[in-house]
Amino acid sequence: MNNPDWKKEIRFISDDKDASGAAIDLINRAIELDAEFLEPECLVGSLKEYTEEFVVTIKDAESLYDIDLNPKSGEGHDFSFSVDKSTGRIDRQSLAIGEVLPEPEDDDG
Repeated sequence: MNNPDWKKEIRFISDDKDASGAAIDLINRAIELDAEFLEPECLVGSLKEYTEEFVVTIKDAESLYDIDLNPKSGEGHDFSFSVDKSTGRIDRQSLAIGEVLPEPEDDDG
């Protein structure tokens, strides 16, 4: 499989490692189709653009791909959503937004 460098940055968790290219293509199309839904959450662009700011993890589930976006900076918000394999659309009920909390400081007290 001929993956551009940005695709190699994506953590793909699946029993079928050869499915990553098709999964990335399907998810990119879903993001494009549902851009208006994601835009208010500041998720603009494609998986390629997401890899610049986030650690991207795709988990291959039975009928869905679960996508986790965790900020590389360790600050801000993390996101997760699912893409239905059969429809190629984002499961709008699956969008979750969390705040990345800083690591607790050691208390030598």
